[in-house]
Amino acid sequence: MRRTIALLLLVAGMLGLVLSCSEKSKPALTAPPANPVCELSASALSFGSVAVGASADRSFTLTNTGDGTLAGSITESSADFAVTGSSSFSLGAGQAATITVRFSPTSAGDKTCTLSTGASQCGTVVATGTGEDQPPVCFVQTTSLDFGTLNYGGTARRTIAIQNTGGGTLTGSIAGATVDFRLLDPPTFSLGAGQWANIEVQFSPSKGGTQACTLAVDPPGCAPIVCRGYGNLAVHDHCSISATSGIVDFGDVSIGFTAQRSFTLKNFDQTYIGRGCVTEQCPEFELAGLACYDLSPGGTFLGDIRFTPTRPGPQECAIPVGCWMDGSGTNPGVQNYVICRGVGVGGSPQCQLSTTTLAFGQVVVGQTKDLPIQITNVGTGILSGTVGPSHCTQFSFVGATSYGLGANQTATLTVRYTPSQVGHTTTCSLVPTGLGCDPVTFVGEAVGPPQCDVSATSLDFGSVPVGQSRDLTFDVENAGGGTLCGAVTETCSDFAIVQNSSYCITPPAFVRITVRFTPSATGSQQCTISAGAGCATVAVTGVGS
Repeated sequence: MRRTIALLLLVAGMLGLVLSCSEKSKPALTAPPANPVCELSASALSFGSVAVGASADRSFTLTNTGDGTLAGSITESSADFAVTGSSSFSLGAGQAATITVRFSPTSAGDKTCTLSTGASQCGTVVATGTGEDQPPVCFVQTTSLDFGTLNYGGTARRTIAIQNTGGGTLTGSIAGATVDFRLLDPPTFSLGAGQWANIEVQFSPSKGGTQACTLAVDPPGCAPIVCRGYGNLAVHDHCSISATSGIVDFGDVSIGFTAQRSFTLKNFDQTYIGRGCVTEQCPEFELAGLACYDLSPGGTFLGDIRFTPTRPGPQECAIPVGCWMDGSGTNPGVQNYVICRGVGVGGSPQCQLSTTTLAFGQVVVGQTKDLPIQITNVGTGILSGTVGPSHCTQFSFVGATSYGLGANQTATLTVRYTPSQVGHTTTCSLVPTGLGCDPVTFVGEAVGPPQCDVSATSLDFGSVPVGQSRDLTFDVENAGGGTLCGAVTETCSDFAIVQNSSYCITPPAFVRITVRFTPSATGSQQCTISAGAGCATVAVTGVGS
């Protein structure tokens, strides 16, 4: 019996030891690994056709629909495509990142780019687009220049405007200028897409009668330009005063500097005294000293003229010599002209822009936004030119587009953005601002109108003791585009707006409005709160106890 009991105790002990070892050998429990899951809003982006030198933007979204952290960095396989903004992402569970890709073709043809996300869970996005390079097209704005009637020695100017309305580069020249019709600007041009060349033509009649010339514009696709003018040499036949010094030639004079030359008048009459005045009519030429004379028969008058060029190139002036013969019974009139010539040289105008990029930000479709751009001549001489036109229909210049600036002068021009399609960001590059000036880029984002969304249309404060207060809140959100501005108001004395009574909201922001109920008497109270124009009203109720 004792042996049996001992044997049973031994078996029980061994069984306990086995069970104990079995429990210790079990592995420790661990949490399951975090597995991020990537969801792409699009696996392909199509940019369509985009002109060479312009840009277009498209976007896609990465979302971590799993656990843990989804991280990576976007890389492009083609230089024609680039990620704007941050290209890296690190997303916790439920977070998302929007990636914007810009297509800026540098040459014509189909383009493809593989966008690697840098995360094995996401895969790749394929972007495609086509670069368009149209041939250059010549457009001559005015093919006939009428200078009207000018007295001999007078000058008039007209401008030839040539534009490349196509693509590529339009290279050409103007030929056919004459003594009477001269080009004041270089006769050659090289224009990118949308660019203009403005070339001034000056008419200075060297003889009376109708004058004309045809300016040929190369390449042959450009229309020729016909110039017409009438030279009028108006003189008084009954005066014996004449200029004997011939043409007063100043030669080359640096812009901003002054040269002085002399001229001589003589009274060729042997009986009467000649009297009169010399009057200049040209801003670059002025008389120095006495301008009036009193000449006895056979006498002479010596005068001085100064030439101060304000612009480069040849310049002329016919200075009328007015006279009458004292005692002869004749009427005063112009008998002769002092013809002056000079060439403005030197001077280095230099263009400085206030900015080379105008960012308009978000603008609601149906509205417009204007921004200024300033052009300053920080050099010497005269800086002249014409801005635009913009090759993007959403952007335009408003008001004056031409300028002529002396040293340190500034012109302020206005650019208007008129968005046309919600959700589109337009980048308009290489907009011309004049010869010698850098092109500018305009950027604007078209958005829909603001839309008010109120989180609650009723608030119940329940029972509140008289003299005490209780606060409740509701949110106002801009669910549209642009900026939503408004004011929250109430007309009930027991209810008050104590926080954020006015707001301006740009998506995706919102404001939280706090309403306070302070009953002044027992019983039920109710009030309607206006959350702003276009927003739903909020009905508030409470009981004073």
